[in-house]
Amino acid sequence: MAKQTEIYLNGRVDNLVFYTAGGQKLVRSMPAMLKQTSNTRTRSRNFGLAATAGRILRNQLEPVLPFPKDKKMQSCFSGVISRWLGLSDINSLPPQTPEALIGFSFNPKVAFTDRCKISFTIIKQAEEMQIALPEFIPAEVFAAPAGTQQVQLSFSLAGCGLQQGGLRNGVMQQLVLTYNDQPQPAQTLTLPAITELDTLLILVAAIRFINEQGKADNREVFLPAAVLWAAYY
Repeated sequence: MAKQTEIYLNGRVDNLVFYTAGGQKLVRSMPAMLKQTSNTRTRSRNFGLAATAGRILRNQLEPVLPFPKDKKMQSCFSGVISRWLGLSDINSLPPQTPEALIGFSFNPKVAFTDRCKISFTIIKQAEEMQIALPEFIPAEVFAAPAGTQQVQLSFSLAGCGLQQGGLRNGVMQQLVLTYNDQPQPAQTLTLPAITELDTLLILVAAIRFINEQGKADNREVFLPAAVLWAAYY
């Protein structure tokens, strides 16, 4: 802000505004006018789509998320969807695998692969999702805390329409395993997975370790949850 001396003006000249305040003659510059580029508009629109998709997906996944109300996690999840979309035109976005989402941890304190070493095989067929588990020994594939008696391994499938924001799927299946050195036979889990055009679909796995008193260990480092698989149709 500057004062006027000698010559007094009132009004606007180019980007300067001359005015009177508190009995003084003052002058200030006009704020810069920012013009949005096409890329800026696209990124802004996609950020809004990502925020909505993140909220819809989290609502479906809430039963398996360790800290579903954590604001930082919510922001990071929407952020990774936004980064995947980037400058893409949502109206012509082809079916693809959103690699940026795969491996996303809903708990930054622990990676899912640090607590579980099972090699899952995931296959999407028509209107179902198949999760194949090989034979494994619980005490060897799970890094569990001392005193663990059971392991709850949950799979949750969530989806939404990016443009319409509608819900898709939202189903869960859970395995309760005795934590010992006895082999678990190979098995395949099946979840309904109906998809439509413009569907973002993700499969999340989460683990809870249950102690001798039948209570879950709620320490952050023992609450892994992450995206195992994702696809856009």
